[in-house]
Amino acid sequence: MDRTMHMSDRKKNILGVLSFIPLITFLTFVGYFLYLCQPLIKANTLFVDHESLATIMSNHYPTLLVLSMLAFFTGIAMLIYYLVHITRLTSMNSGEKLAWMIFMVTFVGISFPIFWYSEIRHEPEHLPIYPDIA
Repeated sequence: MDRTMHMSDRKKNILGVLSFIPLITFLTFVGYFLYLCQPLIKANTLFVDHESLATIMSNHYPTLLVLSMLAFFTGIAMLIYYLVHITRLTSMNSGEKLAWMIFMVTFVGISFPIFWYSEIRHEPEHLPIYPDIA
């Protein structure tokens, strides 16, 4: 028994914006980490002076932890959403579904905007889907 999912252009655009959030949160974490390590990078001792690196990280541990958890949980949330979305599609064959799933699991943050741009943006407003993922 097939069902239809209604996704207007507004909802697709919102999903497109949400697709960038895991990538933005990860880049924020990396940018903050590189900002903290800037003195070590300038002295060219980032990979040599492990004690200084550990000191910098321990001094900013709560912020680094929050940023990394934010990046992790936004990535996992979008990954689960997109995997369920792909599984429920009736218009995509199983080989293509598997390829997209492997691509998403491998390249988490970058794959969501790519999938949205190449697939979801072009989906019809009333999309036939399976009733569940089983």
